[in-house]
Amino acid sequence: MPLPFILAGAALLAGGYGIKKGLDAKEDFNKAIPYADKALSSLEGNGFKREDKSRYKSILNLMQKIYESLNQDDKVKVYQDKYDGANAKFVN
Repeated sequence: MPLPFILAGAALLAGGYGIKKGLDAKEDFNKAIPYADKALSSLEGNGFKREDKSRYKSILNLMQKIYESLNQDDKVKVYQDKYDGANAKFVN
């Protein structure tokens, strides 16, 4: 009866594939962070124009999700605070 061994092997392969994809995602998150930081800096340097508000908040939300996935709660708090204060910055 080789069927249980075949199923166990398939389960191990699927698990290994899932682990590899998780590591690839972490690497992709780390690659995305500098681009998002550069976009935030550009919008902040642009004078907090009203038309940039939704882009700014979207990038902050993305950064929160990235850092949540990376289990970096201190960074999540930083971007949450920026997100919460964004409405007051975009007044012009």
